Amino acid sequence: MRRGRRPSTSPSHPIRIVTAVDALLSDLTAAQCRAVTSSAPALCILAGAGSGKTRVLTRRIAYRILTDTADP
Repeated sequence: MRRGRRPSTSPSHPIRIVTAVDALLSDLTAAQCRAVTSSAPALCILAGAGSGKTRVLTRRIAYRILTDTADP
């Protein structure tokens, strides 16, 4: 290390803190994300086979629990 110069303590790239909600929504399409984050108390998800209905329903449950909007 050269004299007279301190090593940089700041990272060379920005650090992104990923929250639990970010992790839940990260791999969803825009339509899936709207369904998961909808404030409607009940939804009807109509979609074809393999379109991610189960993913949306399970993520919606997790999202509502994390955001404390689930009604037991």
